[in-house]
Amino acid sequence: MKRTTKADLLKEIERLQQRIGELETTGGAIDITANKQAEQRPARARRQIEELVEEHTAELEAANQKLRAANQQLRATEQQLRASNQQLEASNQQLRATERTLRESEALNRAIVKSIPQMLFLKDRNSVYIMVNESYADSVGLKPDDFPGRDDTMIFPAGLAERYRADDCAVMQAGEPKDVEEPYVAQGKEYWVRTIKAPVRNHEGEVFAVLGLFEDVTRRKQMEEQLRESEQRYRELFDNAVEGLYQSTPDGRLISVNMAFSRMFGYASPQEAVKTVTDIGRQIYVNPDDRERALSIFKEQGSIKDFECQMRRKDNSIIWAAINGRLSETPEGKIYLEGFILDITKRKQDEEEIRTLNGKLEQRVADRTAQLAAANRELEAFSYSVSHDLRAPLRAVDGYCHILLEDHAPQLGEEGKRVCNVISASAREMGKLIDDLLAFSRISRTTMEPSDIDMTTIARSVFFEVTSQQERERIDFEVLPLPQAQGDPTLIRQVWTNLLSNAVKFSAKKERAAIKVSAGEQGGKVVYKVQDNGAGFDMKYVPKLFGVFQRLHSTREFPGTGVGLAIVQRIVVRHGGRIWAEGEPGKGATFYFTMKA
Repeated sequence: MKRTTKADLLKEIERLQQRIGELETTGGAIDITANKQAEQRPARARRQIEELVEEHTAELEAANQKLRAANQQLRATEQQLRASNQQLEASNQQLRATERTLRESEALNRAIVKSIPQMLFLKDRNSVYIMVNESYADSVGLKPDDFPGRDDTMIFPAGLAERYRADDCAVMQAGEPKDVEEPYVAQGKEYWVRTIKAPVRNHEGEVFAVLGLFEDVTRRKQMEEQLRESEQRYRELFDNAVEGLYQSTPDGRLISVNMAFSRMFGYASPQEAVKTVTDIGRQIYVNPDDRERALSIFKEQGSIKDFECQMRRKDNSIIWAAINGRLSETPEGKIYLEGFILDITKRKQDEEEIRTLNGKLEQRVADRTAQLAAANRELEAFSYSVSHDLRAPLRAVDGYCHILLEDHAPQLGEEGKRVCNVISASAREMGKLIDDLLAFSRISRTTMEPSDIDMTTIARSVFFEVTSQQERERIDFEVLPLPQAQGDPTLIRQVWTNLLSNAVKFSAKKERAAIKVSAGEQGGKVVYKVQDNGAGFDMKYVPKLFGVFQRLHSTREFPGTGVGLAIVQRIVVRHGGRIWAEGEPGKGATFYFTMKA
């Protein structure tokens, strides 16, 4: 039997309702048999329907209960899904954050690897390169991308490559870092590098690679070698120095000394001196106060120089010593004294001998000074005598010659007149000679009054004093600007007078004379120069030029007493300078002189 569904019942009810409606609409007499039957049918139908409704209602109620349970379960599942979705979203956000952090970390690591100046590499367990940074690649003339898949045998000499591989294996097997300094060859050049190799582990703790970081320490190695050599040289100098080198503590204990120190103080070796001397002030210094004074100088000034005192040797003999040194500090901050000691005993003895000799010499100088003073007094007396006693007869001779020539000329005849003229000229020449001698003797006794001197002006004025208008017309005279000088104006004027007078005199036979005054520099000093184109002289006679009464020409050829250049030399010497000359016969002469700066 076909199962009546709820839908069928609904359709049947709808049909019956429709039929009832039709009957109510038509009205009139109706055969009620059929109606009765019809009425009975709906009653049965209603009962069936009610039964069906009850049955279906119970089913629907059960279904609804199941549906409500399913809905509850669905809502619970939905809540679980929503919670799972939230957890998943949170996990996704965390994952995205982790990924971002990882990318940033990777970027930072790449930047660090790229930028660090040290050379860096990563190799697998077979010592095959995984990656390197640019510094490493540049050092061998490659690019970082050239390394993955290569090993050291493809880059370095076989010996080095094998050693590098052995180091890699040792680090990975031991699982411990290794710090080594080793040679490194790149592009044909050998370096020294410091390499730090460390094992790299995976999350399970297994070593799967080796990371290397190394830097060029060639310069440091060279400096270390230089330092070793320097220390060796210092030690050799320390041990072999002739001075007594020492290092000591402020409280007076020797730290180290050299062999010269040991010999100076009578010890067999530096070791014996250091072991024996535990109190310098008491054992070395004759006067302990000298030690305190020296130590005070060290502390106040940081160093000491040529501190002289007496010191005691091992055998208690006394020596004189000069101490030199400075305060120094160890890397740990401890203060110590270091320097050298000179044995100046011989110098002290020499100084004492010199003082004795100086005393004797001072006495001899005093005696000689007294003798010189007496000689000067005698010379002054002689000068006075020459000036007065000799001049009078000369004036008389000259005067009587003039009387003879004026009053008795007819009786004398020509020969007599000539003789009188010769006598008169000789007397005047003798007078001039006496004047020059007196002038020469006064040069050494004259008190100098130094001041600034305008050498250009004085040279010009002297030239006009020693020449006449007629002489100046035939002389080309030139004075270049001259530096000023410091000296006695009167004496320096005498220098210019004598030099320019000579230049005029010895160029007198030239149809056109030339005299030039100039200055230059030689050895840091100003050199004044007087140059002429006169008679000149032979250089072999230079030693005679500045002597008293020394002449290179006869008086008939060029008059003079032979004292002028001697006077010039004495004045220049008194001014701390010197004078010299150059010449050539027939081509003139040049006189040079300097003055004290």
